Amino acid sequence: MKSGHGEDFGKTRLERLECGGLSKEAVGGIGHKRLYHELASSARKMRENPTVAESRLWNEIRESRLGARFRRQYVIDRFIVDFCCIKLRLAIEVDGSVHDTRKEYDAERDLILESYGCKVLRFPNAQVTGEIEIVLNAIRHAIECRIERTPPNKFPRRGTGV
Repeated sequence: MKSGHGEDFGKTRLERLECGGLSKEAVGGIGHKRLYHELASSARKMRENPTVAESRLWNEIRESRLGARFRRQYVIDRFIVDFCCIKLRLAIEVDGSVHDTRKEYDAERDLILESYGCKVLRFPNAQVTGEIEIVLNAIRHAIECRIERTPPNKFPRRGTGV
């Protein structure tokens, strides 16, 4: 089925990662640099095939429209965050239904990201597509708070972490 979205169209972000051999269990045995390169490759593919909610949010926050520059599908440690403002250490996750069964994993992941000084905002797909102004107001508020006290740069260098 070709629809301009490639063969991964219709799969969740997690399914796309797991199809690429990057399941949670597989991460432990991969070297840091190799893991980074595999994650970076997956992030590129994910940027090419965003979900509807990711596209909707990206159209609102791209080009510093909210006063902060965001990157899409950015690698931090052994994770790919949907959107990240590096300067403010602010990550935004757009969660599909798969996250309903992964709350413990997401909480652990958020703690690791927070250990790098990163504030993580999570929004369900339905809220991004149906209540975008509420989402944007929450992001604006987080940007204002982060500008007031930006933590020191504690992101791992590329190819390190884990």
